[in-house]
Order: sequence, then C-alpha cells, then structure tokens
Amino acid sequence: MTIPYARYVLPLLVLTLMPFVVSCGDGPLGHEDDVHVHGMIIDDSGTPVVTDDDGFVTGSITLDAGDETPDYTFTFVDHDGDPITSGLDAFTLEATVDDTGVAIFHSTADFEAHFQGISAGSTTVVISLVHTADGDEHYVSPAIDVTVN
Repeated sequence: MTIPYARYVLPLLVLTLMPFVVSCGDGPLGHEDDVHVHGMIIDDSGTPVVTDDDGFVTGSITLDAGDETPDYTFTFVDHDGDPITSGLDAFTLEATVDDTGVAIFHSTADFEAHFQGISAGSTTVVISLVHTADGDEHYVSPAIDVTVN
C-alpha cells in the first residue's frame, strides 16, 4: 500500500508556506522613502569641518570648555559624493557622544546642530540618520573625534 504524498502532502505544504513567501518582499513592511547614504559632511557655513567618505573620516570637532561650536549643517551624500536632497523629511539626525562629561550635542533644527564643551578632554561622537516612523538607522557614522580644550 502506498501513501499518495503528492496528492495530499504537497498541497498542504504549499498552503502552509504561502504566507511566508508572500510576506517576503517590499510590501507594507518596506520603506517607500528609503535613502542610500554613503557618507556625510559636517560644515560650518559651507566650509567642511568633518567628512565621512564611505567610512573614511577626515577632520574633527574642537572647542573650548564652556563654549559652543557654531550651528553645523549635516549633509548626507550618496555613493558619488553628491548631496541627498530628497526623501530626508522622513528622517531625523541623532548623535551619541561617548563621554558627555566632555561634550554634549544639541540639535537645533533639521540637520543642524552644535556641540557644547563641558570640560577639557577628548571623546567621540557617532552620528545617525534615523527613520522617524520606525527608528531604523539608515546611516551610522564612524566615530568622530571631539576635543575640548
């Protein structure tokens, strides 16, 4: 006596796996406003202070204890180094300062912020571009040096 697997088991297997196959893709769980960031430029009135070129950082933040930097502009760039100008309205700028006893970060507007020197020393900051709807990070910078004199 043989069991007709093809007749009963195969359709049951297909029906069982169908929801998983259908849910994989860019359906309602995907972002319609994805941006593909490959770097970032922090500038002071158009003059670059720090540049992340696909993971290679040049520059650093330096300030005195008790002082603040000017409001820096944070520009995110694509793989060609061109500024990303659309789709960023669904994102927010966040920063994590390693030692907030040395310096702190203040966001002042969309993609503008400054640093405040608390006490002499050195620390690092990591900048993130975060999707506001779900908290996904679409860009995380390498550690950027911050020195307070």
